[in-house]
Amino acid sequence: MRWYWWGLLGLLLLFGSYALAVRIVYSIDYLKYGTDFSSFWMAGKLILQGKSPYDIVAWGEGFRQFELGFLLTPVFPVSLPLALLLAPLGMLPFHSAYIVWVALTQLIIIASLAILLTLESSQRRSSSSIPLFIGIMLFRPTILTLTQGQVSGLFLFTLVWIAFLWQKGKWFWGGFLLGLLALRPNLDSSLSFWLPSGCFLNKNWTGPMRDSHLAGYSCLPPG
Repeated sequence: MRWYWWGLLGLLLLFGSYALAVRIVYSIDYLKYGTDFSSFWMAGKLILQGKSPYDIVAWGEGFRQFELGFLLTPVFPVSLPLALLLAPLGMLPFHSAYIVWVALTQLIIIASLAILLTLESSQRRSSSSIPLFIGIMLFRPTILTLTQGQVSGLFLFTLVWIAFLWQKGKWFWGGFLLGLLALRPNLDSSLSFWLPSGCFLNKNWTGPMRDSHLAGYSCLPPG
């Protein structure tokens, strides 16, 4: 495929993801039910203001000031490094940031699937690509991730890159990305599952275990 066709495909994905993101964001009654993205945006906003997302007073006042509706948690429920990572979203108005994040999440999911397909043979890739893309878009957790503005797409992308790097024998860099999963507390158990599984499938233990542990634990967030 020539470069301009790839460029056209990229533009279609950008406009399509943006249009769908606008439709999703403006169809959500976040004032009544609340969303996960409200918490992520509020945490980033407080950090940019020099405040703590774990201050219960500042958290509640922020939700009222920016009219974010239903308060799901009394303070930011996730680790501080994740709040720092998403802090740039706090520079945008809430609705604009929500649209950007949902559009970006769509592109991240599509990119994750594209990377996974590169690990397959040409024959399997051509026969499974379309059903895989359709299936993931109709998958209920995907819909929930997009409508709630969750960060699951970001961690999917991380896991896919881990699989890709390990498949290529780059155990150190895969282990480095593995440590980033600790940004999400409910994914901590993955740290003890993915590495042994990868070593077992590749029938190689000593080097991979050493390099992955060294890289993974070196980038774990403090605390």
